[in-house]
Amino acid sequence: MYPALLDGTIKWGEVINMRSRRWASGEALVFGIPEGAVTEFLEARGFTHVQDADHEFLSATYLTGPNAARTVAYGYAIASAAVKPGGGDLST
Repeated sequence: MYPALLDGTIKWGEVINMRSRRWASGEALVFGIPEGAVTEFLEARGFTHVQDADHEFLSATYLTGPNAARTVAYGYAIASAAVKPGGGDLST
């Protein structure tokens, strides 16, 4: 998720609900990568071939036909990347 959702800058019902129910899972919503910064963030940590499938890409790719009226919520994304040959420091 994007930090703007996590810190409440952008209000989104689903995130508000998740925050109010986090006591059940013990998970806090604390980490996000800013919108448009996934590639830079992962490459700086030794990843290559980064693909950032944001909410618009996911909706356009997977919600077609009978599901075309559905949406993926703003701020959700899936990132895919490969570890650079020879490794790298992935600890930061």
